[in-house]
Amino acid sequence: MNSRSDQRQLKALRDYATGLLRTRRAIERAGVEDYAKLVIALVQHDLDLPKPADTPARASSTALRVSAVASPSSNSSAARVARLVDPRTRPAGLPDWPF
Repeated sequence: MNSRSDQRQLKALRDYATGLLRTRRAIERAGVEDYAKLVIALVQHDLDLPKPADTPARASSTALRVSAVASPSSNSSAARVARLVDPRTRPAGLPDWPF
């Protein structure tokens, strides 16, 4: 790459990292093949991935996930899973120590 194309790529990467460009446009402007190459270019230039936009749709999606976690059924499921993975005890009906 020459200096001019390097500068154009760096500008596209910075614009993407700050949220000014969407992914597809950043791939085109940075002159990379796909999203994986875009991420590699960001890392090589010590740039972060952009943060998700704060939109009403994203806010409602987050609220649904939070309310689902607080539901009683998920709490009881989480408790059952915790009992199964607790290394100190075994599930009810099984001996504490094998043989």
